[in-house]
Amino acid sequence: MAVIHNSVQRVSYYVDGFNLYHGLKEHSKARKFRWLNLRSFAEGQLQPNHVLERVIYFTSIPPWSSSKAERHERYIAALESVDVEVVRGRFQRDEAICLGACKQLFYRYTEKLTDVHIATTILRDGVAGKFDWAYLVSGDADQAPTIRTLKVMAPSTNVRVLFPPRRNSTELSQVATEFTPLGYRAFKPHQFPSKMTVNGRIIEKPANW
Repeated sequence: MAVIHNSVQRVSYYVDGFNLYHGLKEHSKARKFRWLNLRSFAEGQLQPNHVLERVIYFTSIPPWSSSKAERHERYIAALESVDVEVVRGRFQRDEAICLGACKQLFYRYTEKLTDVHIATTILRDGVAGKFDWAYLVSGDADQAPTIRTLKVMAPSTNVRVLFPPRRNSTELSQVATEFTPLGYRAFKPHQFPSKMTVNGRIIEKPANW
């Protein structure tokens, strides 16, 4: 049930980049809307009397592919051009042994710091009084303790969780003030142009983004 406020409510947006990206990618109709202008999208999802203060995008650059890294940096440049703050984590390379018959050593990459960055940023901002509502774009249940802690540390704040396509969490639904599953139509009107110029630099949508 929506919480109704008559006064202006300040909103900070927190976007779990990979959770959103892979949710869009795995949805047959949403995958073509990944060149997403997050500021425009955030403004389009605001409730009445809600005013957008900031948008923060949490991500990591894949180190195993220079082409993927370049595409991701291109997207980050597009986001920064519309005043989206970017918080970077990293990927850690770990050794592992194949569990099948081969028993060979291989390397795998694990994203690090993003969950912690999201949690600590929401809690820091909530305690500092930087928002009335936190909008969290993620379906990761690991953020449920963040919301529980926020309710204790800053009880006057509220959290609205927006679930990307193919992403959901019963636990997040239970602890959030509100939650909204996002269909592919929510993203369609908020795409960056295929080609844009930012401070004299031309940024083009990658062919396979």
